[in-house]
Amino acid sequence: MDDVDDPDFFRREDVVILFTTSLAGLGHVRVTEALRRGLPTDIRPELIGINDQKIQFFHRITTRNRVLRNVGDFIQNSPIAEGIFTYIYRRTLRRGTDDVVSQISDLIKRRRPKPNVLVIISTHFGLAHKIASIKEKLSKELKMCVILCVIVTDDSPQDIWGVYGADYIFVPSEYTKDELTSYLRNIQATLPSIIVSPYSVSPLFAEDLPLSEFENRCLQVKSSGGEMMQIIIPISGAAVQLSYFKTIIAYLDRKSKAKILVISRDSSYTKEFLRWCEEIPTVEVIAERADRDIVDNYERELIRRTISLEITKPSEQLFKALLSPKQRGGVLLLFSEPVGRQERDNLSFLERYGLIPDINDQKIIFNLYEKENRAKIDSDFLKRARKWRGLLLPKNGYKAGRVVFWLKKTGILVNMMHFEGFPKSEELSGESVKIFWNKLEGLVKDQCSDLQKGK
Repeated sequence: MDDVDDPDFFRREDVVILFTTSLAGLGHVRVTEALRRGLPTDIRPELIGINDQKIQFFHRITTRNRVLRNVGDFIQNSPIAEGIFTYIYRRTLRRGTDDVVSQISDLIKRRRPKPNVLVIISTHFGLAHKIASIKEKLSKELKMCVILCVIVTDDSPQDIWGVYGADYIFVPSEYTKDELTSYLRNIQATLPSIIVSPYSVSPLFAEDLPLSEFENRCLQVKSSGGEMMQIIIPISGAAVQLSYFKTIIAYLDRKSKAKILVISRDSSYTKEFLRWCEEIPTVEVIAERADRDIVDNYERELIRRTISLEITKPSEQLFKALLSPKQRGGVLLLFSEPVGRQERDNLSFLERYGLIPDINDQKIIFNLYEKENRAKIDSDFLKRARKWRGLLLPKNGYKAGRVVFWLKKTGILVNMMHFEGFPKSEELSGESVKIFWNKLEGLVKDQCSDLQKGK
């Protein structure tokens, strides 16, 4: 991947890039790592927030516990409840900032020569709210230009992402921009610059496949192909839907139609599931304790192997739909049932651009497993499939496994592999990380113009 247009700016010794993130789901770490990979190799960014185990625990119990998950869904989908929750949670986050001030001050004091510009990139709203409340204080105490840039990690305009006091909020779509703008105006907050930029997907995944590897991908999903399907199943940080994935794996193993790679966090929540997977002949398991190691291994395996399919929740993994099957990360995406508002919003993003089937075609796909109700897949249907980058699987794991089998047999998968291309939009690009850095570089140079003048 090319460097940003003016790499000398971010390479300056008096410019510091600081990432803040959270372990509340792997998505925040994935976005952080994708952005880090887009920087020139001689830039040394800093990172804080990766060791907050309390947030990780809170995220896991509110996702895995059905009662707490239902409470969360109610809050996310009730404007009044969401407004009250956001107000309380934001006030809580913006208290007790001494530790953050101390961490950032220590980082800056260790740098030589003394930096003049600090660019903070937050891929989670937690530390973003804290930093927004102390940004002016930091700027005065450290005597430097401080920029706070927030990255929204789903196409979901939840109020908590309205971080007033930030300089820039990067969002994946005009829809999320409009909704967050409306929210911030309603609470009469100072409006940050909200910028639409394609969702950040690792630049490693944007590399073009050699022709031989693309042909192998196609053979894996061709109904009469001699290659077995290579399927990757990343397990979410909260370790939900394990029984669902277990049932799909069992069906595909029984049919001997696929080799499956499971990548997961090694924890008490996944221990039994991973032990079961290791006993299945067609399954390979890679498990790590640290989230960054999980993300690194996932990237490494997607680059090292020629994988054709991914079965995953419609979380941040969904945005690999911005890549074509001829690119390294452009696997065909088969989605399990969405968990939470943000995953439903992510699917809506794909639906707006026709990158998943419409309601009628999705019903036909859901019924592929039923001999009596199975619709005939004709040439018109297969032509429509060439516009899709993913689709939903049935909620029942056994039925989902059968649908995967029939997706291959009917030619749907191989036609999806011969993808016709994306609609024209600034929201759709596999070069998303490059676009982000180029936009941010220009914004920071303008805002910290005194530095450019040598003052």
